[in-house]
Amino acid sequence: MGTYTLGLDLGQAQDYSALVTLENVGDRHDVVDIERYALNTPYPEIVANVAGRLQMPLLRDARLVVDATGVGRPVIDMFKAAECKPIPVMITAGSHAHRDEQMFWLVPKKELVGVVQVALQTETLKIARSLKHAQTLAQELTQFQAKITVAANEQYGQWREGLHDDLVLGLALALWQASRPTPTPAPPAQSHSFQSLAWNPSV
Repeated sequence: MGTYTLGLDLGQAQDYSALVTLENVGDRHDVVDIERYALNTPYPEIVANVAGRLQMPLLRDARLVVDATGVGRPVIDMFKAAECKPIPVMITAGSHAHRDEQMFWLVPKKELVGVVQVALQTETLKIARSLKHAQTLAQELTQFQAKITVAANEQYGQWREGLHDDLVLGLALALWQASRPTPTPAPPAQSHSFQSLAWNPSV
């Protein structure tokens, strides 16, 4: 029995939007679903898709973390109107995570980098090989490790430059929330496999 956390990176222009779903069991984080939306997918379509996922029995108590850095309040308001209860995050260069007067989390890039590094170094992150975009996420993580080193903090600024890293950011957002002190209440125990969360829009 675990809790579920979804991290959503909303792309712009030539960037993909990506949604990564984690099942969190103790200190272990299993990537159980990955969705990479087609380029230029309208935000209302993404909102509707995510809202549908959150109606699935396993995900009704899940937390949704959304990167609001580039899209701002209007898109977050769409998620609120769809009753997705988003946790909006603005990525900053600050020193510690805190909320602003609009209840948006301002999260330093180094914190997001840090949670991914810890998960990789402690081998507490697992990715179901059968997932459609598992190999793409693995490749992004390899590129991420090449860019970010403990001794070269100045490289934080280069994380989002050049190659696509939408899946890594979606993962980082989910890991950041899942690693926070107050856990999300666990949903009822159900038997499922890593592939059971695959989204089928025709259902």
